[in-house]
Amino acid sequence: MTDDASAANTSSPLPENIDPFSGEEQYGLEGVAPAVAGGRDTAIPSGATLPKQLGILRYKDGGPVVDPNTGQPYPKPPGMDVTNNVRRFGFMKYVPMDLPKDAPMAYQFWHGQPEDYQRPPGSHFPDNRLRNVTNYNYGAVAASMGYALPEALAGAGAYNRLAGRTTKADTMYGIRPDAVKNISQGWSDYKKW
Repeated sequence: MTDDASAANTSSPLPENIDPFSGEEQYGLEGVAPAVAGGRDTAIPSGATLPKQLGILRYKDGGPVVDPNTGQPYPKPPGMDVTNNVRRFGFMKYVPMDLPKDAPMAYQFWHGQPEDYQRPPGSHFPDNRLRNVTNYNYGAVAASMGYALPEALAGAGAYNRLAGRTTKADTMYGIRPDAVKNISQGWSDYKKW
C-alpha cells in the first residue's frame, strides 16, 4: 500500500550532479587520492570533514575553467569567488612601490587563511582535490595585484620553502610543474574575471 502523498509526487528527481539547494552543478572527484603517500603532504585523517561534492569553477560567461593538468573542469570550493578575489586585491597594483604588497598577499594565502581553499574552515589538513584550483586563484590574484608571472611563481616557491614543502621534482621556482601550469593559467586568465 502506498502513501497518497508519495503517490501524488510525480516530479522527476534532480540529476545526481545538481545540488538541490543551490541548483549548482556539482563535481565530485571521486577516486582522487586525498594525499600522496610518502610525499610532502600529510594524509587527511579519517573523520576529517570534507565537502563531498564541489561545484565547477566557471568563468563569468558560464564556461567551465579547465585544469591544464587534468583536462577536467576545476572543482569550485565552497565560498570561492575569483571575481571578488581579483577585485579585492586588484587595488594593490596602485600602491606606491615603497609600500610592500607582499605581506597582505602572503597572509591571505597562508595555511588556513581566507584564500587557502585547500583547507576547509576549521581544518588544518589539506584537501588535495583543491590544490590546483587554489594555485589558479593565486595566479589570478597575483596578476590583478600587478605581479609579473615570474614574480608570482617565485612567490609561490618562497611560500613552499617557508612551509618546508619542497621536493626534488620542484622547478627552478621552487614549486612543482603542475603548480606552474595552474598559476600561469590563473595569471593569464585574470582579466576574464
